[in-house]
Amino acid sequence: MLVAETTALKESLRKALSEYRREKAHLSLRAIAKNSGVNRYFLMKLLDESDSSTALDLSQVLLLAKFITQRESVREAIDSTSREVQEVLKRVFAVDYERPNYSVNLFQEVDLYNPDNYFVLVLSTYSRGTKREYVQKILGERGEKALSELLERGLIVSGADHRIRLAKGTDFACSLDIYKHHIPTYLRFFSPQRFNQSRNNLHVVSEGVNLQGLRKINQLHREFYKNLTEIVLDKENAGDIPMFSFGCMDTFLENLHEENYESAAQS
Repeated sequence: MLVAETTALKESLRKALSEYRREKAHLSLRAIAKNSGVNRYFLMKLLDESDSSTALDLSQVLLLAKFITQRESVREAIDSTSREVQEVLKRVFAVDYERPNYSVNLFQEVDLYNPDNYFVLVLSTYSRGTKREYVQKILGERGEKALSELLERGLIVSGADHRIRLAKGTDFACSLDIYKHHIPTYLRFFSPQRFNQSRNNLHVVSEGVNLQGLRKINQLHREFYKNLTEIVLDKENAGDIPMFSFGCMDTFLENLHEENYESAAQS
């Protein structure tokens, strides 16, 4: 997320939270934090207009949006906010927003940083469900243990067809921090030996670009995701092969300023 987007999102959320506090004047910030599941320190920093930090925990943003709007899914929460907040949230959650029917706040009930929990849930989101035997084959005994615990808690169900599915919804929302946390685990399943078998792919591109080029690359990644989603959601392509694809791009620098882009473009 670019600095400008982070700033806009913080300002929009600050305004929404301030309005909510005016409407619910009887609720303290501590009570709001307890009822919403949002970290009180996050709320305090959000309300601090002098705070100039550019970091923003998107899982906390999502929790706050759901609490203020009293909606369960990403799409409903975004659609229920003001137009100003909607525009920013749709850009930030562009990937997640395209896919409907999210399970309710699984990230509040499960440790999603635990790879066994996370990947059992991922396998449970497949449209046809996933064969239970695949959990053992892919994740081993620890995955089987995580599956048993999730089944016992009713967060996952197993049907007569012996396929596992989420008990509610067809997908679950994660913060970008959780996605980043699991990239090394995804990469463990990538096999260079299968590279010429039309079943996997890998590319790395690194170069100096200006703001215009950076935004074009960002848009290209988003368009690729949308095209990929259309393929996997097409019923003609449904099957039992558990595949994965992830893409990422960023800059090596943390803070980028408009004047630097302009000078780079002119040089």
